[in-house]
Amino acid sequence: MTDHTHLLLMQMHERELNERIRHRRHGLTQHRTPLRSLTARTLHRLADRLDASHARRQPAHTSR
Repeated sequence: MTDHTHLLLMQMHERELNERIRHRRHGLTQHRTPLRSLTARTLHRLADRLDASHARRQPAHTSR
């Protein structure tokens, strides 16, 4: 996983946690989906796609 991909994943995770906190503060506790496993799978799929995309673009960046 590249540093850029890792940063994106951490930002997504932080947004998810902030959303959960907001829901709890406002009494929206019925929003209890199994986000942890769903999010983990989604984030790993996204990471794979971003890494593949980055790898395809990599040769163009070496000419700088």
